[in-house]
Amino acid sequence: MINSHPEPRKFGAIIEPWQREIVEPKLAALEGLCGMRKYEGPMGFLTVLARGHDKSSLEARLIAGALCFSKRKIEGYLCAADKDQASLILRAMKDEAELNPWWGAKLEFTSNRVSGPAGSVEVVPADAGSAAGFRGNLYVMDEVTHWKNKKVWDMVATGWQKIPGSLLICITNAGIIGSWQHELL
Repeated sequence: MINSHPEPRKFGAIIEPWQREIVEPKLAALEGLCGMRKYEGPMGFLTVLARGHDKSSLEARLIAGALCFSKRKIEGYLCAADKDQASLILRAMKDEAELNPWWGAKLEFTSNRVSGPAGSVEVVPADAGSAAGFRGNLYVMDEVTHWKNKKVWDMVATGWQKIPGSLLICITNAGIIGSWQHELL
């Protein structure tokens, strides 16, 4: 069940073709990371969507699934523009955990971390200090076009592949022409 409007519904019953196109390759890579299937495809994804297209909730769903069901330990980072943006993703995860108590009960939330039987994901605002010491296998980059500076992006983007099989998922909007984010995209 997902927190859709006007009322919660099963994602599989309401998924639109464009959403399936976005979700399926990420899910295959995530299941590969989690040891749930053999996977040899790309381990880095960039999705650009407009406001209101299920970006933060999709990230929350992917993270929750990995933390609940992975056969391998997950050590992840959720990088968002700031604490407020990160809290939106954690809120989405908590909302859907309440709608799905069969897996939601497996998750534990603190102000900057969500943990499950398979590991944890730390929330790191992009306005925080250095990310040079990150040693995770799952990186979720949220709304990069709203990040004030490029420091965390550079640290993650240059280091995430140092751990073989690591997965990077970036979901953002189109941003502003001429910004460092526009050049990146």
